[in-house]
Parts: sequence; C-alpha cells; structure tokens
Amino acid sequence: MNFFRNFGSSGSNADDQQPRYTKAHQMRQQWAQENARINAYLRQATMQNNGDPVPVLLNELTGSDAALAAEALSQIALDLRDTERGSEIARVVVLRLNEELNAPRVGGRYVQFLVEVLGKLADPNGIDVAQAVLRRAPDRAARRSAAWALGQIGGDDAALALAFGLDDRDGDVRGTVLHTLQHMENATAERVVASWRSGQ
Repeated sequence: MNFFRNFGSSGSNADDQQPRYTKAHQMRQQWAQENARINAYLRQATMQNNGDPVPVLLNELTGSDAALAAEALSQIALDLRDTERGSEIARVVVLRLNEELNAPRVGGRYVQFLVEVLGKLADPNGIDVAQAVLRRAPDRAARRSAAWALGQIGGDDAALALAFGLDDRDGDVRGTVLHTLQHMENATAERVVASWRSGQ
C-alpha cells in the first residue's frame, strides 16, 4: 500500500479544487478589468480638462456614466483630503447622495462609491447623508460603505449616526457597524456599543 498515494487521494483532489480556483481566477480577472476601465476613464477625464479630472467627474455624476464617475472620484478622493478642493467635492457629493436617496436614478454602486468619497475626504459635512445611506439605502454594500465612511469621519456625531446601523436587517452591515464603532477610539462610540450590548 502506498501511503502517499492514499494520503493524497483521501482528501479533495485537484478536480474538486478546480471550481474554487477558477472562481478566484475569474474574480481577479474581473477586478483587473474593472480597475483598467476606471483608470482609462480617469485618464480620459484628466485629458479633457487639462490635467484636472475633478470638474469632469463632478459634472458626470448627473450624466450617463454616473456610477463610473463616482468610482473614479473615489479613487482620487484620498489625495484631496483636507484641501479646499476636497471640501468642494464633499459639497457636491452630499447634494448628489441626497438626490439619489430621495429619487433613485442610478442605484447601489453609485451610492456606495459616493459615500466612500465622503469617508476618504473625512468631511464632517457628510455625516448626515452617510447616516441617511446607512438607514435607507436598499443596497447592503452601500450601507456597509456608509458605516465605514462614518468611521473615517470620526467624532461624536459620527458615532451617534452609526448607532442606527446596529439594528440593520443584514448581519454583515451590523458587523461592519460594530467593528467600526469598536475601532473609533471615541468615548461616545464606546457608550453606543455598551448601550447596544446591554439591550441584547
């Protein structure tokens, strides 16, 4: 009896593993294609406006490529944190998110990436609309992004806004909210978590 042959055959063989590896490979390919598409879109927006893509992207948030523009804006937002341009972007993003929540036009990915922009900019003016996304967005990825964004913005008001997500119907969203609150290093966040735990 060949121990190694039996050992190798007693577990899952290469054929059993194939679907998982294929799926992971497909996911990597999709991510690479999506990333290339966003980068190409960003380059095009940059060339359209003499090296400054922001006005093109902000304008396109109401156009036919709104979700793509939101994703591209999310890619560059971190570099604009704590700048006047970042504050300008945050004002427009808050306006567009409120419009989308009140009269849905584009959908989940658009909301998800716009709320991520607010998190990357860490603009406190985004707290109210991020809370509204957390409470009202039908898409769970958008609600999770809203929780993340509130954690990035930080402070007492953001911690209180996160409290609404602890009752979310989706376990992943609740988990994201709880994780965010626990990592805020904020007394209000600690009180929110303690209060929620005592009510369990």
